[in-house]
Amino acid sequence: MKLELKNVKHAEFASQETHCFEAKLYVDGVFSAQISNEGRGGSNYVWWEKGVPISEKQIEGWKRKNPKVTKILNTMAFDKALELYQ
Repeated sequence: MKLELKNVKHAEFASQETHCFEAKLYVDGVFSAQISNEGRGGSNYVWWEKGVPISEKQIEGWKRKNPKVTKILNTMAFDKALELYQ
C-alpha cells in the first residue's frame, strides 16, 4: 500500500497549538481523503471520498504491520492526520 500526502498547504502564521494545514491523501495513487487542521490545538479533520477502494480499517492495519514507517511518518504529523473524524 502506498500512502501519499499531496497538495500540502501549511499556514505557519495561523499555527498556534498545532500545525494549521490542509492536504490530500492518496492511497495507491487514488485520491481518498481531504485532511485539515485549523491550528488551534484541535484534532485533524478527515473527509473520506465516497467509493474509495480502501477503508480506514485497512490503513490502520497497514500502520500496525509497518511500525517503523509509521514512526517516521509520525514525525511529519502523518499519523495524526489519519485520525478518523468525518
